[in-house]
Amino acid sequence: MAVLARSHGLSKSTVYRLFYHHIDIPLRFYHLPSTISIDEFRATVDEGTFAFHITNPITGKTIDIIADRRASYLKNYFMRFPYDERKKVKIIVMDLSGAFHSIMHSLFPQAQIIADRFHYTRIVRENMVQARINCCKNLKDDSLSKLIKRNLHLFDQYKNRLNEKKAWYYPYFKKHMTNKQLVEAILELESCEELKINYDIYQDFLKILNEPHNDYKKALNDWLDHIFKTENHYYMTTAKNFRKNWFMPILRSLTYTTYYTRKNKKIKTCFNNGFIESMNNKVKLVKRNAYGYRYFQNLRKRILLHLGFKYDII
Repeated sequence: MAVLARSHGLSKSTVYRLFYHHIDIPLRFYHLPSTISIDEFRATVDEGTFAFHITNPITGKTIDIIADRRASYLKNYFMRFPYDERKKVKIIVMDLSGAFHSIMHSLFPQAQIIADRFHYTRIVRENMVQARINCCKNLKDDSLSKLIKRNLHLFDQYKNRLNEKKAWYYPYFKKHMTNKQLVEAILELESCEELKINYDIYQDFLKILNEPHNDYKKALNDWLDHIFKTENHYYMTTAKNFRKNWFMPILRSLTYTTYYTRKNKKIKTCFNNGFIESMNNKVKLVKRNAYGYRYFQNLRKRILLHLGFKYDII
């Protein structure tokens, strides 16, 4: 607003008044695509603290931005579509939100929910991080604890992707070691026995994600059964949640593939929320450049204009 005001010799109040009263984004009426991706982002407090974002991940286009994420608001919005139109939605990609899962299941009875890979991987990684933190707290060797903390990112990576070519000198072991050799050497220490158990569980999960399997259902079931059998308290809550609520959405994210269209190119990939997360990042940049918005309609209007939506001048 300030840049427009300076470049045209107007006051900021005049530019704001023109933007607010004379530029209108028509109400969105559209046909629902077969695949939609949903997420939330922090908006304004006048209508709802968190707004609801709907995109088409196949074409890479934002469909609409809704003022509130609450169930009543979402039902009023989607119920304006006839039942036959809502039946066209076959796949919904989302994070691990229990509230969104139940709402989408009731609104789109023919749709299959697919969990976003990043979100459920992050949950498992957080369990591993907690095990690593507790291990460092219980270590009596401060130099070893500092060594683990300085190289904590190595424990988050899939072990088959660790560097095996370039070596660095580590005073604790008094020799040159690659990243993979360092992790293996630390885990072989008797004081890190519990860390190794949790690290192996985490790596087994990453193996399911990164290596091809003939039967993903069996691989995922075996991973969950191992946690229940060993009663690992770091992963138990996550395993119960995955088995009870998210087993099929996670399994679909591992087995379903599609072609995303980006810059007139088709890319074969799994269903994911990568596009909508990038759009949410754009929203944050728009808010930051404006030092925040007081009213949601102004924020929504600015975002849709930035994305190239049509507008009317009143």
